[in-house]
Amino acid sequence: MTDPANTDLPPVPPTTPFEIPPDDLDGRQAAWPTVVGIISIVYAAFGFLANGCGTAFIYLGNTGLSMMGIDGADLQIPVWLKVVQTAMGLFGMGLAIMLVVGAVGLLRRRVAALRTLKVWAILAIVSSLAGIGIGFAAIQPNVELQMSIQDAIRDKIAKDGGDPNAPQFDDLNKDEETIRRESIRNLAIFGVVPIIYPAIVGFLITSRRRVDQAESWNDQAPVA
Repeated sequence: MTDPANTDLPPVPPTTPFEIPPDDLDGRQAAWPTVVGIISIVYAAFGFLANGCGTAFIYLGNTGLSMMGIDGADLQIPVWLKVVQTAMGLFGMGLAIMLVVGAVGLLRRRVAALRTLKVWAILAIVSSLAGIGIGFAAIQPNVELQMSIQDAIRDKIAKDGGDPNAPQFDDLNKDEETIRRESIRNLAIFGVVPIIYPAIVGFLITSRRRVDQAESWNDQAPVA
């Protein structure tokens, strides 16, 4: 005898095996070109600005101080140092442009971008090391320059009716030896800072996993 309760049940559809969607590992790994590219563009903008302002100060330092009401500073820079600093500043601006080119290429997944960034990283590190060497060679002119600026600011304070020897102006009462020690310390610290990012980029783009991934990019088709 048939159970009438079972006749009201709908037919059971055939089942299919449950499939797990594939893990998009390559897609997640591909985020690094975007991150490195964007950071590099920002870094290049700061580098271009810093090198441009530094180069302009070599020739417009007295004018800039005069615009701030500080007169009397004798910003005498030796000719050899002026030539070297100008060349280094222009070279730094060129490196910033090169970094932008490499960064944009990386954002567009161009294989050639890795070669551009590799050359940039090498040149940036060499340039920074050369800058440290030049900085140590130019310690005395730099000390004299800072002393001249310090004296001019003290004169401005006195002219405005203030007391340049007051405690709040202690930073303007440094002797030559103090400025020399601080210059050497700052050069040792801040001279190394520009090496950090090129070293990081160089490490990232020479990683075997990333190089293998880049070789799979279509060098003709940009990524939206």
